Amino acid sequence: MPTELPPFDPTRSRWPRHTRRDETDWNGLALSIPAVIVLLAAVLPGALVLPALSIMAVLAAIAMVAAGSLRLSSRILSSRMEKSRARDLAGILMLVAFGASMMTDTTEALRSIAEIEAAYRGTASAVR
Repeated sequence: MPTELPPFDPTRSRWPRHTRRDETDWNGLALSIPAVIVLLAAVLPGALVLPALSIMAVLAAIAMVAAGSLRLSSRILSSRMEKSRARDLAGILMLVAFGASMMTDTTEALRSIAEIEAAYRGTASAVR
């Protein structure tokens, strides 16, 4: 005996509706991380990319945890599942920051900072 289901009526649906906007928010955040890495590589000297990435990842993770713990009302952190996802992503960012700081060659980074400082002092004295 075949059973027929009534036609679907979206106004009477009890299931939560997931829109593409929910997925787009997290996809945009996930795609922004490689974009920041490419931007850092284009702007900074090679030896300073990893330390800058480490600092930015730590700051982003702290901001995500603070937003979740303060229960800021935003579209991304609206439900408990989204807050859990934000904490997971913050943990991943902290791991990325730790790995970037461990892979940094400190002698090269300090040498690059000294070169930038010397170049800045040279241009500052020429302007006066």
